[in-house]
Order: sequence, then structure tokens, then C-alpha cells
Amino acid sequence: RGGGPADLRGGGLRDLRVPAAAGARGGPGRAPPGEAAGRGGARGGGAAPEGQGAVDQRAVPGGVPPRPRGLLMLAPAGGGLFNVAAASGSQFKQTAHGLSFGVMLALTTNLAQYTFHKCAARRARSHLGRCWPAYLVLLSAPLICADLVRHILQDSELWPSPGSGMYVETCCDRIGNCHGLKGMRCLSWVGVVFTILCTYSGFVCMIVGVVFAVDLPKKVRKEWRRIRGLRGK
Repeated sequence: RGGGPADLRGGGLRDLRVPAAAGARGGPGRAPPGEAAGRGGARGGGAAPEGQGAVDQRAVPGGVPPRPRGLLMLAPAGGGLFNVAAASGSQFKQTAHGLSFGVMLALTTNLAQYTFHKCAARRARSHLGRCWPAYLVLLSAPLICADLVRHILQDSELWPSPGSGMYVETCCDRIGNCHGLKGMRCLSWVGVVFTILCTYSGFVCMIVGVVFAVDLPKKVRKEWRRIRGLRGK
């Protein structure tokens, strides 16, 4: 009785026609958008925010977002370009020295901020015992940039050569040139202080500070004990 022709009159007929029309427009066997989204969320482990999945799949082929690329990856290439520009001619030397100083200052100071953030979570009885790696990295910033400042002062003639020269000119003339390791014999006091002491000690402070800020020795010892334990089994 409940399935007779009388049930197709009025609203019953309209209710049957609506799914049929929707199936005709969406193609045979195609589920409504709400149901398809629900199934996709069930397969993926949870429903994504509204509109987010569709936008990501349209913007990125295959629906896989690209990996972020940090600006630090460009630092070695930028430093090489600055050195080539400085060596190619005097017209590029001032610009290359200025850009090198700006990039190095930004890198060292941002690295110091990062190490202070990492050291804040270390366990120690005193502030110095907790943050001494960050202070080493902070000290490396002016040490590394000292020789670059010398170049800028030399280019702007605020500290002209030969007083600001890295090498002793008479010594360089005697040995032919001061390129490479043999130029170490002809370093002036400016070259010894700014190039050897400041630059090299600055990088040593930076490396030591970063290594201890991330607790690398502790992690290496822990991993070594784990490997030895696995080999003992």
C-alpha cells in the first residue's frame, strides 16, 4: 500500500526527480559534493578546513606543496659573486665590499638571536652557564665583520692605503705576488690583526657557540651509546 502510485503524487514525485537530475548533471555514479568531501576527510584521517584542499591542489601540481627554501642557501653563492665583483675592477669593489658587509652582519646577528633563543631552554644554575654559547656567537659578529669594515674604510679613503693595507708592498714586490699561502710572510700588522686574529677567531667563536647551543656533543654521545648498545645485542 505504501508503495502505490498514489505516493508519486505531489511532493513525492518531486523528491524522486531531484536526485535523478543531480545525477544527470554530475555524471552517473557521482556523489554530491558534500558527501565526496566527507569521504575524502574520512580517508585522510580528518576533514580539512573548508576550501583549503581545493586551493592547494589547484595551486600545486599533484597536490604536494613545495619545500620551503631558506635564504641562507643563497649566502655561499652571494659571497662568491661579491668576491668576483671585487676582483673584476675597482668600479665594483666598493659595492661588493658594502654588500658583503651587509650580508655578513645580517647573518651573524640573526644567528646570535637564534642561539640566545636556544640557550634560554638550557638547564643551568646561572645565566652565564646557560647563555655562554650565545655570547660567543654574539662576539663573533664584530670579529668577522672587522676586516670588511677595514675594506669599506679603505675604499672610502677614510683610512687610506698603505696604512690600511693588508700586505707590505715591498715584500710583495720581492716575492712577485702575495696571493696564496706565500703571502702570509708579507702580512702587515693590519693584516695580522684584522685578517688572522679577528676573522679566524670570529669563526672559531661562531662554530663553538653554535655547537654547544644546540647541545651537539651531548647528542653525539647519546647516539654513540645507542649504537654501541645495538651492536652489543
